[in-house]
Amino acid sequence: MERPRQHVLDSLGADQLRSIFDRLGWTVNKVEHDYGIDFEVEIFHEFKSTGASFKVQLKSSESTEYSADGNFVSQQIDRRNVRYLCEEVRAPVILVHADVKGARTFWLAPQLDLVALEALARRPDAESVTFRIPTANELPSTRDGLIEAVSSAEIVLASRVVTSSAVPNFVGAILGRLDEEEVVQELRIRANALRISRLQELFEAGELDEARMRIAKVLSDPESSVGSKFWTVLLAEKIEIKASSIAGRRSDRVPLQLNITANLQELTRGGPAHLKFYALIARKAAELDSLVSKDFGLYINWEANKQEGDPFWKLTLTFERTALAGRIVRKFNQCLRLAGYAAGYKHQWALPTALLRIVVASSVLILRVSSEGLEEASRRFVQSCMAICKLAARIAVNYHDDDALEDAATAAFFLTPAEGGEGRIWAFETLKEIGNPQKRCHAEDRLKQYIQVHEANEAQTANKQHFTVEETREVYENVARALGINLSDPRDRIADVVRIGLKDLDPSRVLRNCEHIYVSLSFHGLVADWLQLPTAGGKVVHCTLHKYAIEGLDLDGAYSFFKERYCDKCPDCLPRPSTWKYSMERQELENKRYEQFMMDFDRRTGRGGARD
Repeated sequence: MERPRQHVLDSLGADQLRSIFDRLGWTVNKVEHDYGIDFEVEIFHEFKSTGASFKVQLKSSESTEYSADGNFVSQQIDRRNVRYLCEEVRAPVILVHADVKGARTFWLAPQLDLVALEALARRPDAESVTFRIPTANELPSTRDGLIEAVSSAEIVLASRVVTSSAVPNFVGAILGRLDEEEVVQELRIRANALRISRLQELFEAGELDEARMRIAKVLSDPESSVGSKFWTVLLAEKIEIKASSIAGRRSDRVPLQLNITANLQELTRGGPAHLKFYALIARKAAELDSLVSKDFGLYINWEANKQEGDPFWKLTLTFERTALAGRIVRKFNQCLRLAGYAAGYKHQWALPTALLRIVVASSVLILRVSSEGLEEASRRFVQSCMAICKLAARIAVNYHDDDALEDAATAAFFLTPAEGGEGRIWAFETLKEIGNPQKRCHAEDRLKQYIQVHEANEAQTANKQHFTVEETREVYENVARALGINLSDPRDRIADVVRIGLKDLDPSRVLRNCEHIYVSLSFHGLVADWLQLPTAGGKVVHCTLHKYAIEGLDLDGAYSFFKERYCDKCPDCLPRPSTWKYSMERQELENKRYEQFMMDFDRRTGRGGARD
């Protein structure tokens, strides 16, 4: 009995595949009873499982069809198989073509191949679909790209699962649910909150210390109801977020919200049920926000290192992002389930702002997914979040809650702020339902201001994107936390170096003392290279007029010595104008301006090295 030639080729292709993945340290398991799936591969890093895996359909050939220019190989797949791989399998799938004659192996992520999928949609009766597998995707050299594709597929697949739920029915589930009992409950709770209304006025006036004192009195008052304390804690959250923003510590927002929502859950442990439910939604939204913030920080760091940078660090970032993607989607689905429960909840009046926390947390995720070109996933996340906005708005209309209605419109706007975007259009339509004419006009004017800011940011991005110092610091803080560095531990030497680097991202406290001062970067330590945080290395304080220089790891320490030795007795010291402000863009211009100065400095001191 003769063995079919294709069986021989399949065995050769499987050996070729195993050889590649074995050398990478990944495990390859044969799948015996799954239509269209041949192997399941688990990704390991430094002999430890990353938790990431993918399925493989292997096609082996001794007469591979290369394109005329050699840029791709053609692989035909049966239509039913394509539908199964791309639409039914709920795990990342990699199509692998093994050229057994040339001993070459190429891969493609069919779930991300929009060209092939659109062709299948246009011709649903076609017997097969032809995938063009780029020869640039040759293994094992494109291992990093394969891991990135697995991560992207995780997000795309997860977004499909998200919208397979009854999200569009949220609003339909609450129509006609308004009853007298709920109105009475609403009025009673709001009456209890009247005693703290002065806090809102203090907050809006920026009198934060006075507001804090009054909050403390309410929370410590044994006569205060749980409801009064609950809404007071929420106002305290706004105050602390505003204070951290004023102080330039926007990265404090996520840990602050996690702490506040934990306090809300503790406060409502014994009820009432509707505030307990609010606290649960808020807590899950805060957890989602925390994961999304870490993800965005890793993405920005990954983007910065995509073209150049340490290969090990890029791979570490990719592993981190792949693992984080699954956690984000699971948390997002938890939030969606809570929104589903809210649609049928008896005391809905308290929930709109809690639900909108889910949308706010998801906005950054949508931005990141869209930035990577994952338009299908972005669209699906937007659809889910729009459904939550509409749910919150409908509840707000039922209970005449104009503040919540404005919040729902604003949250929807930021989902798709571009002209013609669904969120932007719906936001303006929704504001028309605000009952108070003065408040409605104020809300519309505020939305128009948001549009101006958005368009200005878009114009800046089209020209050249510059992150602010605070945005850059927030990215590095998120990356450090994602990698397990406890920035609050004073005994951790690595954390100490990172804290110095984060602080020294903004050297304005030194530069503003004299127009002749310039700060350059010098030696890079392990931590600076690990996080790609250059200011975690050495800094040199220069006098560009007299050519003095002092070097140190801590900019404050180096400048203190520099100032005592040179500046305090210098007749040429010229402080910068009070209107002068530091920016990353300004730093780039200064670096170009002092290129020749630094070349002369390097020549005088006999050094080279990294600098910005």
